[in-house]
Amino acid sequence: MPSWLMPNPAKEAVATDAHKALLGMSPQHIFAKSSRLGANTWESTVDSKTKPVLARSIATTPEALIVTTEAGSVSIPWDQCSVRLARASFVERSRAELSPSGYGIHWRLIDEELAVGPLL
Repeated sequence: MPSWLMPNPAKEAVATDAHKALLGMSPQHIFAKSSRLGANTWESTVDSKTKPVLARSIATTPEALIVTTEAGSVSIPWDQCSVRLARASFVERSRAELSPSGYGIHWRLIDEELAVGPLL
């Protein structure tokens, strides 16, 4: 357990109920800043039992992005990908680059990046 999570008897005497709850948290909890300046929230990490969706290859047509995964190929119309891709020219769309890991797709000419999982 990290030292900052270890109970300190001297400080615990004056700690509020919220502080006492934080002292008992496991290291599996992560600290995240909320959108409000200075406000803090605690969130638990989620262990995923599913495999990530990775693209093996991608192709572009004038009508759609074609993503090939382990399960097969999926055709996604440009307007369902993003507004920026829907407005882009065919040349801009055709310059798609698949990340080496297969997690994301990047279009340098229009500065657009999309994750494969949410697309499908």
